[in-house]
Parts: sequence; structure tokens; C-alpha cells
Amino acid sequence: MNPSVRIGVIATLLAVIVSCGSKGPAAGSPDEVLLLVKKYGGTGDVMDLYSADTIRQMEQYMDASGMDEQSAVNTLSFIAGEAEYAVQNLVVNGENCSMDLKFMKAGPEKSRGLLLKLTMVKEKGNWRIDRSADFRELFKAHKNRETENYLNRIR
Repeated sequence: MNPSVRIGVIATLLAVIVSCGSKGPAAGSPDEVLLLVKKYGGTGDVMDLYSADTIRQMEQYMDASGMDEQSAVNTLSFIAGEAEYAVQNLVVNGENCSMDLKFMKAGPEKSRGLLLKLTMVKEKGNWRIDRSADFRELFKAHKNRETENYLNRIR
């Protein structure tokens, strides 16, 4: 075997071993989830901050729509690094949480004043964002071609 191929194989195996040992970010509180989304935005680690049902629904949508993984990561990375926000109407009820997230500073997406309703669930001792209902609706709209029909109407 060519020495450069062996080095490539060894490097790949090492990367797999190292990545299998890491668990990704974990959040002990709803506020910490938001800080970690901001910190890990744009990376695959952001997926660890979402409920298992959210990831399952998102993968179903990705398969149906052809959405690539980086686009999915970008969708889940909704808090820009320089964003400022305030948590309002925080309600924690056992292993469920709801809140309004109000963006206070205009970032790259001009999000100032945007109010986003979030729900979170506690899974395996860590808080995670639950957007499964959103992805179910998105999948349903895609399946019914509602998105395409809407875009065709406004063109």
C-alpha cells in the first residue's frame, strides 16, 4: 500500500476514534442552551442542542427535500455570534420549558425586534430545543408542494 494512502487511512481512523469519544455540548439550563447555540452555531455540534424528535423530523425533511447537512446546521444555528437577546415569559414545568426570545440588536439577519417562541425538553438530563413540530409542518408543506406553489404565486 502506498505510504501516503496509509497515512490517510490512519488519520481518518484517528479522527473517527477521537470524535466517537466526544459527546458534544450539553446544557444544564434553558439559558445555557441559548448560549451554546450561539457558541456552536455553524458547526455540527449545534445538533446536540436539539431534541431527538427534532433531529428525526429534520432528517425526514432533509431526505424529502434534498437539503444538505450544512444547510440544516445553518437552520439550527439561529443565534448569530454577535446577537443580543432577552428571554421573556420563561415557564419551566418539570421536563418542559417555553419562552419568548426577543432579539435586541440588529445582527447580520436584521433580527432586531424579532420575537421567537421556543420550547425545550429535558432529555437524558440535558435541556434541548424542541422544534419537531416546525419540521413536521415544513415536511407537510413540502409534501403538499405548498412551498413551491406559494413561490410560484408570488413570482
